[in-house]
Amino acid sequence: MAKYGTLRGWVILLGCLPVVHNCMATAANKDFCEDAWGHVQQAPAVTDRLQQWSALNTQCGNSGLYESRLARLNILAGRFEEARRVAQAGLALKSPYEKELLSTEAEIDLNQFRLDKALLQYVALIKSYPDYYDGYAGVGTVKLMQHNFTEAVQYLNQAAARGKVPVYIYRNLIIAHHQLGENQQAIDAVNTAYKVDTDIVKDKDAMNAAARSYIFIGNYHAADGALKMLVKSNPEAANDPQIRQTMSYVAKKLQEEKQSGADRH
Repeated sequence: MAKYGTLRGWVILLGCLPVVHNCMATAANKDFCEDAWGHVQQAPAVTDRLQQWSALNTQCGNSGLYESRLARLNILAGRFEEARRVAQAGLALKSPYEKELLSTEAEIDLNQFRLDKALLQYVALIKSYPDYYDGYAGVGTVKLMQHNFTEAVQYLNQAAARGKVPVYIYRNLIIAHHQLGENQQAIDAVNTAYKVDTDIVKDKDAMNAAARSYIFIGNYHAADGALKMLVKSNPEAANDPQIRQTMSYVAKKLQEEKQSGADRH
């Protein structure tokens, strides 16, 4: 017989007894949808992910979580009004995923550069769900986009303090710290971001900020390493004028160091 270590476990079990058949079916369906979501995320193109997840509406729809994920896929595809429609439909379900759906609505405005509206929604999210990281992350991101780097760092750090969080929070901290001239903090954020998700090395803005932070503390070899990781994982980054400028400066400094060492000998 299965044992449950908390009262919550017993409450859930007892709550299923009158409708044990439906409860088991719901649990099985949830497992199916989670497995399906994992499969969908493997698709390289957002259009493919959107198509595959949309096709699961019959099995997984009307859960709140399904709508939250569908709305976010629509955001990635640039289909903002469809994303808003899906998010609002999800909110009407009064599901346990209200905070995720509210966050999605704010993210739509953020991606449409309606920063004032997005900021109000993220502040409201903090008030309703003070332990949820995304309200703080959203405010921090808005502040970063408004070039208010000090407040961006404050809110992003509050988000990061709320447990396991997505890599974009550390990505934004890298940039905000660098803009404030807090180069060691930017480097620390890079290291943390890499531990969370090694794909951070594909991000042009984050890795350029990291390289420049290394430059400012005089570690040109680390700056060179950061840029090489970026170009290896994201070859198109080498065509970016800012990346080329940083690479050129680092190459010059490394050559000067090499020449200086040769002169001493």
